[in-house]
Amino acid sequence: MSGKFIGLGKLAGAFGFAAILMSGSQAQANVVSTASWDDLKPAIFGNRTIHDGKNMVTLHAPYRAEDQRTVPISASVNLSEGRKLKTVTFIVDEDPVPVAAVFHLDQQRERISIGANLRLNGPSLVRVVVEDSQGELFMSEALVKVSGLGACASPPITDQDIASKNLGRMNFADVTELGRATQATSVSHRARLEIQHPNTSGMQMNQITLLYIPARYIESVRIMQGETKVLDMDGSISLAENPVVEFDYRMGGTGPFEVVAKDSDGTVFQKKFEILQGF
Repeated sequence: MSGKFIGLGKLAGAFGFAAILMSGSQAQANVVSTASWDDLKPAIFGNRTIHDGKNMVTLHAPYRAEDQRTVPISASVNLSEGRKLKTVTFIVDEDPVPVAAVFHLDQQRERISIGANLRLNGPSLVRVVVEDSQGELFMSEALVKVSGLGACASPPITDQDIASKNLGRMNFADVTELGRATQATSVSHRARLEIQHPNTSGMQMNQITLLYIPARYIESVRIMQGETKVLDMDGSISLAENPVVEFDYRMGGTGPFEVVAKDSDGTVFQKKFEILQGF
């Protein structure tokens, strides 16, 4: 995005520590703050105008999440007037780090369906902001309700010893027939990438030692098809444990897919995949 875009690390500093220091009564308030976006927008996008994404950007989000620790959020984007996609940003207003994921696209595409599983720390407005090749921003939003608060501080789902053994393992497959309707054709399919990673937030407590588990999360992902870059993703602690990313891709590329992921500890995970139907 533009130079005014604030990196995820800076947002973690700006919003994360404040969330950790919230009083108990504040943390238990089952409300969605209407003031959050007024504070977040200038911190993320400066004074740039964000247009209503109606007819171009559709956000897919459950009205009520079954499990707020891993909520599937996606967007279908169909630009017009010769506009091309540049970035797709997912934002969860009430999360300690609101910018959950930023996808960077370099294939001069007008349309895409793309998403990830996110943590929702509480009931929140979820947003997708799309930047086009002309630098214009378009947004769609939805309220997602959850049963409680504190997903970012919830104990990890996976045992930490098991998580360490499986750290960085990946699955990658064509799920065109399994995903949402994407108007798939012989040249447009849908893929799902799964990365085994605890994506710890730094706010979770080890239930045995009662010590906080250090933050360690997927910081970046690059997906290549042969010599062609499909996408880059910037991640954060708002990605769910064992992150899942789904996206449309174009058939006809040469060579296998290659995924390179890096976490906040600097560990790099890399693997090549011949695309297969299903896992």
